[in-house]
Amino acid sequence: MTNNTAASNQTLGNGSAQFVVSNEVARINQISVANHNYNLKGHQQTYAHIRDMYALVLEVHKNPLHAADWASERIIRQVREPEDHQNPFAQYVYVLDGEFDTSKTVEFEGVKSHKWNRRRSSEKYAKPLRWLYENGIAVEDVVRVINDFVHPDDKTKTKIAGIMRADSDNYPAKRSGRKWTGTVKQDALAAPRSYEIPLSAVAGFPTHDGFGKLWFRVVGSTAHVFCDGGATADEVVKAVTEAMAKPEDNDEADEAEPAEEALAA
Repeated sequence: MTNNTAASNQTLGNGSAQFVVSNEVARINQISVANHNYNLKGHQQTYAHIRDMYALVLEVHKNPLHAADWASERIIRQVREPEDHQNPFAQYVYVLDGEFDTSKTVEFEGVKSHKWNRRRSSEKYAKPLRWLYENGIAVEDVVRVINDFVHPDDKTKTKIAGIMRADSDNYPAKRSGRKWTGTVKQDALAAPRSYEIPLSAVAGFPTHDGFGKLWFRVVGSTAHVFCDGGATADEVVKAVTEAMAKPEDNDEADEAEPAEEALAA
């Protein structure tokens, strides 16, 4: 039996008289689907949706009263708790923007639920959510602030694009730091290759000292390969180092999740 809503009767809120996490998540999910299928008001509808997500963020983020209920909603939708290096506001977009595939059932962290398909095109809204939160914008001012925003250093970046740029200024991507140690690089270059793919398949994606990072998904009897265009030098070195440290005979390989990590030299 699947469970698509968290069992929650708590009404304690961080800014309202009554706030039930599961009810609000379900409400925003419904709006998300409607906005995606019936885009009637263009950007203004998107800004209103960001406002609704932000209102939930203000209630839930770092609020111990709602921690358990939020974790339940997150787990039901197969969203992992953010790691220290990740944008902590991405989890809210992952949970709030998407819909269940009722034809598939999965188990995640011990909970069975319908498969959650999060909306990839919405993931970028984690940046404005973080910016709004860190700048203490009131919920009722969100749409106005977005409409009026002009990036102070680049007047061509306005509205949501300008806010995303401002957040990126505050959290620039890290592109260096980790170094090769020992013989990891040489061992990786000398390791046997079970297959090769054309260089054109990964053209345009960043590499570090000739190494890149790929993801593949097993679909039936085929493997769909995706380039991780955002991989940093740190991530590439870390991935190669960890891969070379693993024993060749890995009994857990058959139990791996559908999305696996592969390396290409």
